[in-house]
Amino acid sequence: MILRSLKFRLTYIFITIAIGIIAIFFGNEIRMAKEISDRSIIPISPDIKSTISSPTRSELVISTETEETFRLQNKQSDKVSLAPPKNPSMTSEGIPVAWVLKIKKTLGRIDAINLSKKLLSDGHRAFIRELNDGDVTSYYVYLGPNIIQQTLLNKKKSLTEKYSLDFQLMMFEP
Repeated sequence: MILRSLKFRLTYIFITIAIGIIAIFFGNEIRMAKEISDRSIIPISPDIKSTISSPTRSELVISTETEETFRLQNKQSDKVSLAPPKNPSMTSEGIPVAWVLKIKKTLGRIDAINLSKKLLSDGHRAFIRELNDGDVTSYYVYLGPNIIQQTLLNKKKSLTEKYSLDFQLMMFEP
C-alpha cells in the first residue's frame, strides 16, 4: 500500500512538473509575441547608392554605327520571285531543320580563311569546317545556317556569279 501511494505521488509530481514547464514555455511565447512590433523600420524611399563601378568598354571591341547594324536589307534580284516562306520543318526532337550553302570546291586552310573573311565582310554568315581523310586535310566554307531553305536558294545564284564558285545546298548538322 505504501509503495502504491509512493507511485501515485511520484506520478503526480512528474505530471505537475511537465505542466509547469509547458506553462512557462507558452507563457514566454505569448509574452514575446506581444513585444514584437509590427511597424516597419525601413524608410519609404531608402537612399541606396551603388558601390559597384559601371563596366568600362574594352578598346578591343569594334563598334559599328547603329543605323548600319539595324538597317533592313532588301536586296532582291529582279529574276527571283518571292514566294511566301514556308514554315520551317522540325526534326523528331523538335529542333528546326536548318540549311547551309557549301562551296563544292575543296580549299586549302589559308584560302578557306580568306574566303570566309571576304564573305563575312560582305555581310554573309560564313564558317569553315575541316575534314580529315587520313593524310589529307580539306577545308570547306559554308554559308548559313538558315531555317528557311528558300532564302539560301535565292542567294545561291547571286553568290555563284559574284564569287565564281559553285555552291551546294545541304542540311545543317551542328
